[in-house]
Amino acid sequence: MQTGNGEPDTTDTMVNNMEASEEMKNLENEMAIKLSKHLHPRLQSKWANFDCLLSEYLDKVCRAGLKNIFMVIDELRNMEKISIGNYKVLREMVTSIHVEMGVIIDEYTEKIRLQYEKERTRDVNQ
Repeated sequence: MQTGNGEPDTTDTMVNNMEASEEMKNLENEMAIKLSKHLHPRLQSKWANFDCLLSEYLDKVCRAGLKNIFMVIDELRNMEKISIGNYKVLREMVTSIHVEMGVIIDEYTEKIRLQYEKERTRDVNQ
């Protein structure tokens, strides 16, 4: 589902971490792997831009310990800025660095939403 501005509507599919299945967590990890091809500390200028964007959400000490996109996702989740199936904040940051990363997030947001719906339907039918 998309909002009027073309971005995925994830407000009704936000899954808290307690109810996220292993399959949904695996999909999130796949997304992070794909994102890491575009955004990694070794890609210094992109990572510096990303760090600047992260400063709106995380303090300098916290950001200094983040060594990869997996750690960033974990920290943003801990700060309740994102959750499995709701990556709006992350998407806004990375799309300004490389549009393809927004496409990756959209793709995996939809996969996670479909998995959530599949599991919810299965649970209701049992």
